Amino acid sequence: MTNKLMKLGVFVVLMTLLAFGTAVSQVYVSATNGDDTFGTGSAAQPYRTIQKAITVAATGSTINVEAGIYNSTLLPGEGNPISLTVGKSLTFVGTAVGVNTTVELTAGFTLNHASAVADFGSTGTAKFNFGTTAAALVLTAGSMTSAAPANVVVGSGATLTFTAGTMNFVPTKGTNLNVIFNGTTAIASTSGFMPSSFGTGTLTISKASGAITIDNASLSLTNIVHSGAANATISGDLTVAANGDITNSSTGTLTVGTSASNALTMSTSEGGAAIVTVSGGGSVVVNSAFTYNVKNAATSSTSGDGSALTVGNIIALTGASNFTANANVTFNNTNVVSTRNPATGDPATQNAVAHNVTLSNGGTGALSIVGTISTPLSTAAFSSGVTNNAYVSVILSNSSTGSFSTRTAALRGATGTNGVINNAGGTMTLGQSGDTFSSGYDVVNDGATAVMTVNAAGTFTGTVTNNNAASQLVFTANSSVSKLVTNVGKIKLNATTLTLSFSGGAALNNTGDVYSTATATTGSGWLKFTGAAPTMTGTGPLPNVEIGSATSFSTAGNTFWGDLKTTGAGAVSIGGATVVKGNLDVNGTGTITINGATAVAGNVNMTSGNITLGTAGLTVTGTFTMPQGTFTFGANTLELKGNFVRTGGLIGATQAGTGTLLFSGSLSQSFTPGTQMNVYNVTVSNTGPYLANVIADDKITVGASLLVHNNFAITSGYVDLGINNIRMLQTTGSARFNNGGRGYTATGVGGLIFEGSGANPGTAGDGAVITGAQPYSNVYVRLSTPANNVYALGAVKISGVITFDAGGLIWNAADDGGDLFSSSTLTLDDVLVIPTVVINTQNTHGSPFLVDGADGGAVALAITSVYNLSYTGQTNTTIGATDFVSTKVRDLSIIAGTAGKTILFIAGNGTITGSLRVDNGETLDLNNVGARILTASGNTAAHTVNGTVTGGQFRITGTAASLTGGSGTGNASLVADLLVDPATSGTFTSTGMKALTVLTINRTGLVSTITFNTATASMTTFTNTAGTTTLNMN
Repeated sequence: MTNKLMKLGVFVVLMTLLAFGTAVSQVYVSATNGDDTFGTGSAAQPYRTIQKAITVAATGSTINVEAGIYNSTLLPGEGNPISLTVGKSLTFVGTAVGVNTTVELTAGFTLNHASAVADFGSTGTAKFNFGTTAAALVLTAGSMTSAAPANVVVGSGATLTFTAGTMNFVPTKGTNLNVIFNGTTAIASTSGFMPSSFGTGTLTISKASGAITIDNASLSLTNIVHSGAANATISGDLTVAANGDITNSSTGTLTVGTSASNALTMSTSEGGAAIVTVSGGGSVVVNSAFTYNVKNAATSSTSGDGSALTVGNIIALTGASNFTANANVTFNNTNVVSTRNPATGDPATQNAVAHNVTLSNGGTGALSIVGTISTPLSTAAFSSGVTNNAYVSVILSNSSTGSFSTRTAALRGATGTNGVINNAGGTMTLGQSGDTFSSGYDVVNDGATAVMTVNAAGTFTGTVTNNNAASQLVFTANSSVSKLVTNVGKIKLNATTLTLSFSGGAALNNTGDVYSTATATTGSGWLKFTGAAPTMTGTGPLPNVEIGSATSFSTAGNTFWGDLKTTGAGAVSIGGATVVKGNLDVNGTGTITINGATAVAGNVNMTSGNITLGTAGLTVTGTFTMPQGTFTFGANTLELKGNFVRTGGLIGATQAGTGTLLFSGSLSQSFTPGTQMNVYNVTVSNTGPYLANVIADDKITVGASLLVHNNFAITSGYVDLGINNIRMLQTTGSARFNNGGRGYTATGVGGLIFEGSGANPGTAGDGAVITGAQPYSNVYVRLSTPANNVYALGAVKISGVITFDAGGLIWNAADDGGDLFSSSTLTLDDVLVIPTVVINTQNTHGSPFLVDGADGGAVALAITSVYNLSYTGQTNTTIGATDFVSTKVRDLSIIAGTAGKTILFIAGNGTITGSLRVDNGETLDLNNVGARILTASGNTAAHTVNGTVTGGQFRITGTAASLTGGSGTGNASLVADLLVDPATSGTFTSTGMKALTVLTINRTGLVSTITFNTATASMTTFTNTAGTTTLNMN
């Protein structure tokens, strides 16, 4: 038994040695004659399967495989890939069998050992074909080599899978090929082993780690799937077949191209869509010049245009994923141009169709187009009458909280379709400084955190909607919109100009806030309206606004945080309560109509055009400057808090309407109304600081005369007329001047002029009226009906010059409407200056000119001290006893008119306390029902008589007085009876008199010097009862 066992062991060992001796030399495989059970691997007894040969072959062996069909095993498990999974180095040689020259590995081949080497097809007469399956060629580890790549073939539709290892040749492929990269090993180059054309195949990169660079100079395929965390770079040109996709569902980055010198080409048609999808939190970065071609298969040269093709998303992001195109992106419409010709009966509306594609970020990551987006028209020739619409309409959509950015872009599209969309609270950036961006689509920015920034010079021919109260639309470059802009949120212009050119309707619906740099502040951003007849709805704040419309424009009651400027010829209607924080500049030739209470914090500059207060007033805090144009009050108020300067333009009686000019400044104001400025009512209500002898900053300084058709009231502040006039015209029933506040003053010919009729048509309190607690400076009564009077209402004081050219002044009277003035008083008060009463002798009102109406009893004229009395004109008249109050008249003057006149003194003696003046050609006749005595009691009084004093005695009783006559030959210089009788001794001097008919000197110690006129000297009676007198001739 033992011997038998030993013999059996020796046999087994011998057979093993024989078998080993066969493996290290040549191993033969035949799909036709081989047998894995009884074969020995020799040429005479080959194995049936390649897998059997791999198993028994020693490293360094050559496996000779006859042409045929091979799987890894026979039954069971037939169809599994052939694999080399041990550390052997094997050479595979194919051998033709008759006309069959292909070794077909129908289930593929797998190399999976780091030390394994598989060399294929270096010699032999048959090719190796790894089949068409998903496991056709799997390189997991080891090295695969071939000196004859033409002898290594993968069938059409096959998949090459690379995990690790090396491969030194590019296999020959069928029409279509799929390639998979997985594992964790970095791959620095693929050009030495991966084909460049996949046909309709897919490149799948599912590496968990280990970056890969696909450095084929060019690559064409149908789909790319990146599903692993490792970064991948396709460094050459890439062409994706029609409707093929690029998908990155991983956290890694897929980079296409290294610079703009590379090209990425994708295309789509009616049959599907070519999409770049990024969904796993990773990124796709395209450095290549990106060309996307769109063709509608229905369009041809024979069938004409097909329908417009809406492709949908061609770049789509979800999750925290990113897409960046660093070079230009061009979208081409590659339709064949229709040959239809409207001239021969084809439809006249025949166009080449436009297609729509969408770049969409639906995630939280970033979609960035760093290059230019262009959508050129087809360059093909078009038939006569056919409109070239052969372009691609590109829609930009940011539908989540991620970001979307572009550079220069020209997006064609039709309004009515949302084409630039940031509608879920994300950020969208259109261009950078120096770029241009245009879109025919509608623009939508929505979401509580949505921010759309236009850094490029934008041209938007669709509507623009900023649709959330918290959404922001930011412009950093000048842009234009030619359709409706709707703003619910915030539009920030910075220092740019946004031009709205929509015509014939609402150009802006603003219920949000449009501003420059910060809300509620004045900046340098401009909103410019240039369309014909645009309107604006919504009451939201606005920045600087320029209205250049050709026909009309309307606002809805807004706050303009800047200037409001017109430059066009059209009409502008400001409706609703409006605030202009800057200036109102009227530069156009049209009319601004104020139909809502409007306040201008800056200046109003009317360099041309017109302003009409339609149904509301205008308040101006700064300076109102009017070099030209027309300003119309209507029935409204122009409130001035600053200065007013009018050097031209028109504010006539018609333009004054029934409106009011209100001065309401808190500091002194300057008012220069220019020539013939008309107003209806004036109210002065300046609240500036005033402290006597310290500060007086409540003054209105008037620089020219003003025509007032109704009333003038000073309620606070002070009016300085200077030499200018307030002309009270009493166009309607009233011409009331209320002298409150701190009153007014005038110098020279300045003052109030009452020019109306003075009539009281029956309404209580109307007529020409002066009232108020402050003393009146100069007043001119120049009524068109001289028989009438100016009424004094209340306790009225005159402390200036009151001139009666036509009409009188009455107090203590009832007007025609039954409104009693019986409590009225009139006082000549010297609180400002010594008052002067000037009576024009041509005033047919007749004496008295200062009239006590005696309504309910006499109320005498009150005189606090003295007053001056002057007579002008060229008509003879008599001094009335009411006009001349003896001892209260300081200076009595008979002033020359165009012809000489005689003034008859009162019917009694009278005394003046100042000087007598009788001009050349004038006569003061003291003989009124007998010779009267006019006494001059003032000390140092300087009397001038160039005319004649006759009919009574002129008696000088003041000390150190003088009397001067004319030096020429035409002066009468005559006093018929002069008595010099001062109360005390002193001096008296007379110079230039021609005639002192009766001269009496009557004061002891008085030294008198009488020097007559050289040309004429006449004295009939000279009596020197006391004192010393010297008589001389000039």
